[in-house]
Amino acid sequence: MITNPQEMRALVFELTSAAWSLGAIGVLVDSPLGEALLEPRTIEELAARCPSIPARRIEKLVAVAAAHGVVVSDGPRHRLADGAAQALCGPMRPGVSGEIRSHLMQPLALALAPGATWSHTDPMLLQAQGDSSRFVPMMIKMHLAPQLGDLAARLERPGAKLLDVGTGVGALAIAACRVFPQVSVVGLDPYDVPLAMAREAVARAGLEARIELRSTPADELRDEATYTLAWLPSFFVSGDVLPRAIARVAASLEPGGWIVMGICGGGDPEQRAINELIVDAWGGPAITTADAERLMQDAGLREIRVMPGPPWSPQLLAATR
Repeated sequence: MITNPQEMRALVFELTSAAWSLGAIGVLVDSPLGEALLEPRTIEELAARCPSIPARRIEKLVAVAAAHGVVVSDGPRHRLADGAAQALCGPMRPGVSGEIRSHLMQPLALALAPGATWSHTDPMLLQAQGDSSRFVPMMIKMHLAPQLGDLAARLERPGAKLLDVGTGVGALAIAACRVFPQVSVVGLDPYDVPLAMAREAVARAGLEARIELRSTPADELRDEATYTLAWLPSFFVSGDVLPRAIARVAASLEPGGWIVMGICGGGDPEQRAINELIVDAWGGPAITTADAERLMQDAGLREIRVMPGPPWSPQLLAATR
């Protein structure tokens, strides 16, 4: 509990430091500095490889990253820590970049419009949010599908179909086509701006034949027995609509198909409060695992499973038709 103004100022300073630290790490992801740090290098060597960033700024960025264990320093030479290198410069890079950019921009949007829900039109923010979802198809392939009956085999068969609810700028749909070469995707999103961005992205990726984009809310979906897998992030669906959305998505699954639904994450009370704020800003309900299981049961889904995951991530539930 804050008992005096000085403690409040100290809290603001602590949180401000976290924001600046996140921004500094974001530079490592989105600039050549990250790849330059794959090998031990001096500040001068890093500056030569990253001419757009002054050497004095690189020195400060590296110091902040080192303070958080992202960079390891040995005398005058610096490199990314092994785990950081895998996250910042490997296949996870676009998703990590998107998460950082999205969670720097969205709190500012909240501060400027505290009563708004998800109605963003800023292309940079929308792209960041979309990029943060790119990891989902690989997560499904590597960690979820092997635990869900024959889903892994189904997704590798010709004719497999994925439903992407809340497709946004289409980043998840495009990633799914690359992770699962036999899969075609239908992406739903009721908002015009991200859907227009998605159409452009799909065209650039040359995936028009495999990705269909619709300006259709999930609760108005009319497909029946069509999809091998459906991805439903409940945190973007309003609470009054969510039961109908789950019911319609369930009806759209082919026999033996699966739905994977994301709900508000858990964690300690502080993290839970933050997660619920984020979900509220996104326009969805902060439902519990028990709530989600009940909604799935009401939609006629079975074999409902709570999938294991880290406490800082959304909770995932899976169920089959």
